[in-house]
Amino acid sequence: MRSFSGIRNKTKDTKVLFVWKEMWPEDKDRRQGTRGGSGYGLFNGDGTIESLSPENGYAHLCDKYNDKISKSEKLTKIINHVNPDVVCLTRPVSYDTLTDVIIRIQNNGNGNGHNGKKVTFTTTPEIYEKHVGRLKGKIKTNGDILPVLDLKREYHKGYYLFLKRLFDILFSLILLILALPVFLITALLIKLTGKGPVFYNQVRAGINGYPFKLYKFRSMKYNPEDSISQCINLDRFNQPVYKFSSDSRITPIGRVLRKTSIDELPQLFNVLKGDMSWVGPRPEDIRIVERYNAFFKERLRVRPGITGFQQVKCRGIPDMMERMNWDLKYIENRSLLMDLRIIFLSVFVVISKKGAW
Repeated sequence: MRSFSGIRNKTKDTKVLFVWKEMWPEDKDRRQGTRGGSGYGLFNGDGTIESLSPENGYAHLCDKYNDKISKSEKLTKIINHVNPDVVCLTRPVSYDTLTDVIIRIQNNGNGNGHNGKKVTFTTTPEIYEKHVGRLKGKIKTNGDILPVLDLKREYHKGYYLFLKRLFDILFSLILLILALPVFLITALLIKLTGKGPVFYNQVRAGINGYPFKLYKFRSMKYNPEDSISQCINLDRFNQPVYKFSSDSRITPIGRVLRKTSIDELPQLFNVLKGDMSWVGPRPEDIRIVERYNAFFKERLRVRPGITGFQQVKCRGIPDMMERMNWDLKYIENRSLLMDLRIIFLSVFVVISKKGAW
């Protein structure tokens, strides 16, 4: 056990799993530099850190006993065993591995997190900038001796994110008030034309793969989304996407809601909660994202949006590569002016009903 007083513990029982860049020096000497899993340390909340090494009873978690599984599977196995409240990554890890681990740990089928609790993933500014995204200007961290960044947050230059969030909140509140009659009429029509709830939620992948529950007006027959994996073999698709121009599960009123995009109005609550923004890449079903390769995971680097370049330019187009190219264009060039332009274009796309199914 080693003292680690440099990190302030918010609560006495908080457990922090550290993924170290290097092993403890004495462990290196003891095993002549062989990897044995001591690149992991558990901060127990009492100011001490325990190395997850064979000497401390963690032989089954060590690297040399898990050479045949991927890095993401290895780290997931360790997190499942230790069950920490916080995971702090100070060892370089690819963005592909990072998002894979977050999805594996945070998603248990209903977005409620690992063992019923949310695990906070953090990393240092250096690792963030190398593997997640560029940091420009003064970035606010947790203020501890070891500065870390929460991977559920976005970090961007200047006041862009502040103004973007302010716009999201104000615009959503105004639209919710104006659209209240539409909400009431839509809810009534859904109840009168079939059985089932007015709203439905589905687990989607948010920023850096963090799962969240997306809200929509129900446009399909009662409870169809639970059977997607049964009625659609996702593994048979060449690209990680499914989209059909005709779907027997869609109700008559649901088809109208989709063509007019009224079914997406409840996502205003997702924006207010901070799960989504007004503009960003389309949030995808978590079961689709689990099939992403490293290239497609690049679209997870920013918060998803109700509308975006992909939604405007590729509405109704199932080709994932074309949609991905528009997402990357937004991620690399986003600004307030671009956000306003996309919202303006979205109005015309909805009115024209182009590509709406």
